[in-house]
Amino acid sequence: MDRVTAETAVTRLDKCLDSEFQCATGVCLSFSMVCDGREDCADGSDEGGECSSSACSPGRCYHSCYQSPTGPVCACAPGFELESSGQICQDVNECQQPSGRPCSQTCINTEGSYICACHPGYLLGPDGHTCKATGAEPILLVAIEFNLFLSGLRSLKEDILATPDKNLAIYSVDYDLVEQKVFWADPNAESIRWISMATKKEGMVV
Repeated sequence: MDRVTAETAVTRLDKCLDSEFQCATGVCLSFSMVCDGREDCADGSDEGGECSSSACSPGRCYHSCYQSPTGPVCACAPGFELESSGQICQDVNECQQPSGRPCSQTCINTEGSYICACHPGYLLGPDGHTCKATGAEPILLVAIEFNLFLSGLRSLKEDILATPDKNLAIYSVDYDLVEQKVFWADPNAESIRWISMATKKEGMVV
């Protein structure tokens, strides 16, 4: 890998990864490119210094040890990070990273990695991160003017669930998962009504 390829493959960061060397210019390089006799940093800061005398002693580092211009440096495998001692690697809890949740439903931290899992009724997708509903077809509940529609997300089939009153518009909709009832409100009629998904029976709350 030439110098141009190496330096364009990384970005300028405030702090490099444990497995990377930071050039004086701020560019991050893989430690495998440091002290190799080639100046991969634009300023040559990845060579010289203690490169020739910074041999790694056995047992110095928990995972890996690399030569550097400032002496031996410890690095960790993916999924681990260096403790404050700079020698011991500790597991990174990917499920609690501030950058965001890696799983759509349940995240289980493991040593050096993590596993995504799904709630009952869902199946983990091919990407290993996203959960998809299994069994019955997922249904989207839609309110358009005075009609309540059920739209199948797989079949794209649409059914009219209810047409309460063609003179009144539906402004808000909610769903009771336990009783399988759909509720809707109409400010003009000053009422909140419901319909059962199973029996199609209708009623009024307010």
